[in-house]
Amino acid sequence: MGAILPLSQLLPALHTTCGILLLIPRQTVRFSRRAEWLSDAVWIVRDRLEYDSGAVAERTMFARLVAPDRIHVTADDIPLGANILLHGKGFRFTPYLIWAQYRGRRLRLKCFDENSVADNGTILDTIRMRWYGLPVATMRMRIRAHRHAQGSAKKR
Repeated sequence: MGAILPLSQLLPALHTTCGILLLIPRQTVRFSRRAEWLSDAVWIVRDRLEYDSGAVAERTMFARLVAPDRIHVTADDIPLGANILLHGKGFRFTPYLIWAQYRGRRLRLKCFDENSVADNGTILDTIRMRWYGLPVATMRMRIRAHRHAQGSAKKR
């Protein structure tokens, strides 16, 4: 296993991307993120997903560095939380349960989330979602740090 990538590379202040959500109908997603550092080991992450359909999903996530290679996160839609395991080529989440809205219904999905970091710093994220063991969606995102936000992710 290689050296662990630094947090500043994995969690910059703002990302933009186009991703594909493989539900019916197929949609493109625009994703943005802001991080607010509360200490060297605790921070708040605010995510926003904008879908082609006009729907918007926002999440506030609480993150805590619990080991040099592990971050624990919780959010209102991920109440049991997940661990993010850092490694030399990126990071992966332990499987987690998420509350999702679909056609006016609230579904509990199990997610498998793998992220690799390309040489240019782009994060390639694939989230496979299951409902009662059945595959229902795959989200693939190519996440790049927004130019004006690259320097703003630094801790206080």
